[in-house]
Amino acid sequence: MRFVADFACAFFNWSEQQISVFTEIGKIILINIVFFVIACTQLENLIGSRNIANASSPIKTSELVSEPSSTIDRSIAIPELPLLNPTWKYLDFQSLPPPRFGFSLVLNPKNDVAILFGGRNSNLGQMNDLWMTDGFEWIQYQTLHSPGKRSNASMAYDVARQGAVLFGGNDYEILLGDTWVFDGVDWIQQNPPQSPPARIDACMAYDPDRNLVILFGGLGDTGGDFWEALDDMWVWDGTDWQQQFPAHLPPARFGANMAYDNARHMMLLFGGGVGGGLLDDTWIWDGIDWTEHQPKHRPPGRANFGMAYDEIKQVVIIYGGQGGPINATDTWEWLGNDWGQLQTIHKPPEQLSYRANLVYSPGLQTVMLLNDHRTISFDPDGNPIFTENLEGWALTYQYLSLLPMITK
Repeated sequence: MRFVADFACAFFNWSEQQISVFTEIGKIILINIVFFVIACTQLENLIGSRNIANASSPIKTSELVSEPSSTIDRSIAIPELPLLNPTWKYLDFQSLPPPRFGFSLVLNPKNDVAILFGGRNSNLGQMNDLWMTDGFEWIQYQTLHSPGKRSNASMAYDVARQGAVLFGGNDYEILLGDTWVFDGVDWIQQNPPQSPPARIDACMAYDPDRNLVILFGGLGDTGGDFWEALDDMWVWDGTDWQQQFPAHLPPARFGANMAYDNARHMMLLFGGGVGGGLLDDTWIWDGIDWTEHQPKHRPPGRANFGMAYDEIKQVVIIYGGQGGPINATDTWEWLGNDWGQLQTIHKPPEQLSYRANLVYSPGLQTVMLLNDHRTISFDPDGNPIFTENLEGWALTYQYLSLLPMITK
């Protein structure tokens, strides 16, 4: 930098004061450029353009089940850099589970792996296979026992008892009401004294303050000509299901979603469908009663959308869903007392919106979207031909170090 200043002094006949100003501005610009490069490099390492599935050494099944991922440097932090617009980025996995929709997906926070079960493929039918990912690589996990084939089941991870709890779903036209727990080694069918009626599309989440799994609503057989929306609430304590009768309950619905807001210690429920309509209401469970919240802003009504708590940003994220004539492709975050829409630079394809699944990935340090990208064509006889591809996307954020404004 001094060499450049000496050259300016000789060539432009600048004064020492001008050279001093020039030198300081140059230092500031250089420092900001360095911070910018570092920030971009760190974001590239997390999500960016790297092939996320191509780790330098493959992860063994035992490591993926029992130990947290160490693929990335979790010490990376750049809080001093201002946050710019969020964006969705495609995850280029080397391999993925076979395509499917209506599968169940939860995070095991003890081992930092996401667990996927079941679903339905348009050509292969119902499934009951089990897959896991640390955010970088997927493996199929074989168990001695397994729940029957199904889609649209509810699943939540019971942290207190360290197992993924699966309830219900459907095997085509058959509604299911069985309870299974995956303990990290095998699926174990439960035989509780009490159990919720069979259903699909119920919302279910774990409440860490009370060490209970909460289930609400869904579609069930109430004796009519069609499956109908339910408004009952149940809790799982590791041994039995118990129906709850608080003073207030959200109205009946199916395809709603529920997530625990760890920063604010509240269970958040949003949306769903009932009859021919879509709901846009927000409810909070405090362990005693449900309270409808009246935020100033709210996402448009929707059902069967993705919802997950972002541990880094400490907000609940929702994406997509059945939103009326066309599926929703917007992204929203719960700020504790209001909803805010994220104006993302890029969006996943609209085909990923309906029955979108969101899960927080500790490996990626962000929320991951997983869903079936399905297209339909027809053969000469008019029969439908389904083409399906499972896709993963990550919600990430771009940072930039601000360069100083140079004024006279």
